[in-house]
Amino acid sequence: MTSTQRLRHRRWDEKIAYGVTPGMITKATHVLVSSQKNLWAFIGGAMFGGGCVMRFLSRTMWTINLLVSLFLPYLLYAKRQESCEVCEKVLRDVMDDMAISDRSDANKIDEALREHCGGVKGKENKFCFYIGALPESATSIMSDVVKPLSWSMPVEKVCEKLRTMDSQICELKFDKSIDWKTVDLKKLRVKELKKILENWGEECKGCTEKSEYVTRITEVKPKYVKNEFMAGALPRRITKETQRLIADPVPGISAVPDDNNARYFHVIIAGPEGSPFAGGVFKLELFLPEEYPMAAPKVRFMTKIYHPNIDKLGRICLDILKDKWSPALQIRTVLLSIQALLSAPNPDDPLATDVAEQWKSNESDAIRIAQEWTRIHANGQRMTLQWFVVALILYLEIAVVLLLLLPWIRPSLWSKFFKSRMVKTFEKHANVYFISVLCILLLLFADAIREVRKYANEVAIEASIRHTADSENVVHMRLFRAQRNLYISGFALLLFLVIKRLVALLSRGALLEAAAEAAMKQAESASKTAKSYMYGDKEREKELERQVEELGKELKSAQVDRDAMKEQAEGLQREYDRVCGLLEQAEKASGDKKED
Repeated sequence: MTSTQRLRHRRWDEKIAYGVTPGMITKATHVLVSSQKNLWAFIGGAMFGGGCVMRFLSRTMWTINLLVSLFLPYLLYAKRQESCEVCEKVLRDVMDDMAISDRSDANKIDEALREHCGGVKGKENKFCFYIGALPESATSIMSDVVKPLSWSMPVEKVCEKLRTMDSQICELKFDKSIDWKTVDLKKLRVKELKKILENWGEECKGCTEKSEYVTRITEVKPKYVKNEFMAGALPRRITKETQRLIADPVPGISAVPDDNNARYFHVIIAGPEGSPFAGGVFKLELFLPEEYPMAAPKVRFMTKIYHPNIDKLGRICLDILKDKWSPALQIRTVLLSIQALLSAPNPDDPLATDVAEQWKSNESDAIRIAQEWTRIHANGQRMTLQWFVVALILYLEIAVVLLLLLPWIRPSLWSKFFKSRMVKTFEKHANVYFISVLCILLLLFADAIREVRKYANEVAIEASIRHTADSENVVHMRLFRAQRNLYISGFALLLFLVIKRLVALLSRGALLEAAAEAAMKQAESASKTAKSYMYGDKEREKELERQVEELGKELKSAQVDRDAMKEQAEGLQREYDRVCGLLEQAEKASGDKKED
């Protein structure tokens, strides 16, 4: 803003003290003086004496004059406060969305106002119609709007001026906001339900019953009431500032509203190049109180930083966050100011006195400490302790898998290892260890999936921030870290299960190989025994054959002896028969002799 504009703005501020211009006060004074003269003339003609009465009336008139002079500005201010709210809001929104350098250009204000009016509805659309900012407007008083604004005339004064041209402008009033947390649509009248749809720009074709309007509002409500807990309480200005931060982000800065609280922002600021904080990624939290924009946002550093204007609790010493705050400032302005504070620390107005003293006494040493803190605490790619442990586990698992898959290590060696005392001791609680590690890896894997899903949406929203190296880091840092953690935890979980399976297979293979070796040895022993039995049977067979031969010979000899004995017996029998015959003949012969 130029010096001429500042002077003009100060003059207008002087003119509208308490909402009353010098012209309004002069006009009121003329009315009072005229009324007083007429009253004195009436009194002089009507009264026929009485100095006491005249003195009483004189004092009374001066008292009334004094009271009116004192309370008239407040009465006029109260009257002004009750009017032109739609006009003031529309013009203020337009001016807030414009760059400071463009606010003195009437043509740019005209373009911005027409563009803004093209997207508004309800009472704001009617106001735009009245001033001629819409194509369908019958008349136009745009020049009477944009020129005073380009002269830095306050919005309130411009709207008061428009009131004299068209009284309808200040008769426009906003409807009371609906508390969607407690409202019961069934208790509202049909007219009120229609008004809700009209404000949203929605229609309910063919609706005649209240239940149909309630159903229609319930269907489209998620489009306009994203968080039912906060709906109706979030001012339009916060919504517009949030949309602008997302659509046109500040280079090197990311500000994303929380999913559950639209007044709470997750902020990331990249350390400015050339500063002691270059290369760092600093996390902040920003909260908009209920009084915003009349009260400053609450901002705090979540990342530790060595800065004279930021204390150990993350509180920031910044004038616009304290006594220099103005409703004209925005979230964007606050973030830019904090970024500038990182570029140029101010030890003369410290919040961390020890850091400020170090900065003053030995600036080079203070800068070195700030750079070291930035490297330690604000390195966006630094791995946290838990993920460092998971990565270490992953590398150990890779080494174990490679060791288990080495082809020249025989299963018998693994069998000896598995039968060792150390492994036997570990096997006593192996199931407990396995389930514990598995649960930890599963939890980390689920957490990594959640972070990837959360930050993937931010990358899509913040695509336009990729204009500088700092912006690139801001956009990709969180998503890259979440993806890295996902890969580490997922691969560690996979290798853990693979190692479990490999150990089981190797153990089983070692047992099978040992059993096979034992069976082979037993078979060899049986074979040797069988062979020995086979060789012994041949010798016995020969011996038996020899014995058979001998027995055959003996049998033949016995047969010969038998035949000889048989022949001898037959000879003896013949001889016996011959002797018996001879004996019988002898007996017969001897008998005959006796007879004789």
